[in-house]
Amino acid sequence: MIYAENTAATIRVDANNFWDNAEAALSYLKILRPGLLAVKEPLQVGDRQGLNYLAKSLSLPVILDESFVQNEQLTALADHPER
Repeated sequence: MIYAENTAATIRVDANNFWDNAEAALSYLKILRPGLLAVKEPLQVGDRQGLNYLAKSLSLPVILDESFVQNEQLTALADHPER
């Protein structure tokens, strides 16, 4: 891991479903927080509660794309876009 002081660099982490739970992801991502712009696919597919918790805890966008492979998965979120 590289640490840089006084830098304007931003980081987007593409985790590819690396973490099994939100707490484990949060403990690691907090280290990167000053320059962290967003995190992509941090948790296992379908862990909506964990993803919501992570996004709120970090105050960052969580990007999901590979998690949605069927229209029904997107339709289920239509009434709650904040999730």
